[in-house]
Amino acid sequence: MAGSIISELNRRIFSSTCVGANAPTPAWAKMTKDAQQSFRFVLLVNGFHPIYISQVGRPGYTVETEPHRLLNWHFHYPTNVKWGDIAFTVKEVYSHSNANTFMKKLKGCAWALPDETAAGRLTENDISKNALVNSLGVVKIQTIRPDGSVHEEWSLEGAFIKGVQFSELNYSNEDINSAQVTLSYDWANLKVYPKQGDNRVDVTY
Repeated sequence: MAGSIISELNRRIFSSTCVGANAPTPAWAKMTKDAQQSFRFVLLVNGFHPIYISQVGRPGYTVETEPHRLLNWHFHYPTNVKWGDIAFTVKEVYSHSNANTFMKKLKGCAWALPDETAAGRLTENDISKNALVNSLGVVKIQTIRPDGSVHEEWSLEGAFIKGVQFSELNYSNEDINSAQVTLSYDWANLKVYPKQGDNRVDVTY
């Protein structure tokens, strides 16, 4: 009986064909001259010039599971896919105030300070996901080939700023001031440009 149960479970779980199961593996020889390098990227987000963004995480997901016990065995079944937050670092210059940009994105259409809210406008800037998503705008992460064309492009859907942490001010170092920004999003879409020159990087600002 136990054997028949296990066989039936395996048949139901693994009978479907998956296009990703037979994905081609790149040849080892290509690694010697075709490796992707982490500094070749551009983050496109409204209000910040890509040249000042020094670091960004890439989207990733977790398949959440639920354990079930059948007889003397434990089986894990997928229940949901959860996309993790990403963070990016933006450097600060005197010609542009990042702090002001962040406050405008927060206060412009998502939230208001208590002393800036008149009695008749208490709910005008009530915080909402729609307001936060609109204030951030489109977010795209591009990885770049040596010839300047885009290799991969991640688009974050439903993204909004979850947190902003400004770097510490300190007499003992001469580091460039920066801000660490955490983004939350619903999911990410990936577009791959298989050939060089298919899409050029556009950092017009």
